[in-house]
Amino acid sequence: MLVEATFIYPVVFAILAFLLFVGDMFYQRAWIEAAVLRYSIEGGAEVGNSALSKIDIDEAAGTGALDPALIENRPYRFISNGGTDGDVGTTAAENSAALEAEVSGGRASFFGLVPNLEAVEATYESSLFYGSYWVRADYGFQLPVAGYIVPGGGVDVDFTASSVSTVTSMGEFVRNVDFLDDAYRSKVGAERETIARLADAVNEFLDLLP
Repeated sequence: MLVEATFIYPVVFAILAFLLFVGDMFYQRAWIEAAVLRYSIEGGAEVGNSALSKIDIDEAAGTGALDPALIENRPYRFISNGGTDGDVGTTAAENSAALEAEVSGGRASFFGLVPNLEAVEATYESSLFYGSYWVRADYGFQLPVAGYIVPGGGVDVDFTASSVSTVTSMGEFVRNVDFLDDAYRSKVGAERETIARLADAVNEFLDLLP
């Protein structure tokens, strides 16, 4: 029994330690992915509505106030930039910095396992009718392994977390389309001709689609 225990116990303890490390690694991976999803949703909402960043929040009282003078209404913004109201570059940079600070702050476990952040990126892609706000984080972990098994005493495991949120305001888009339709039906001189040419161009584009 002593000889058997000498061989079996170290193996059992090694397996248990490995499972604890891997379980902790996937736990931390889950909260990083949740953070990426949260920043994607918040960033997409702020890009689509610049008024969100102008809300004065009283954290003590749990209330917020917005000065109506700060609200901007830009007709036809979906045609030019996919519906963006706010400063996309500033929003993306702030989201990247906040996510990087949160992940780099680390949630070291009892075993000292901490995520190694490699890169964080937040981007906005504009389409004709909507936009897409992407947030991506490249990170990894180093699992400790005995030096006589793996040179360097560790195994690197890399992951990527990404999330995308659609940026759109269908209510405003529908109002803009209704306005163009009303202008076309009212036969308003040069405006009618411009709208007619635009409609023809759209129809020609749709005909090219499979």
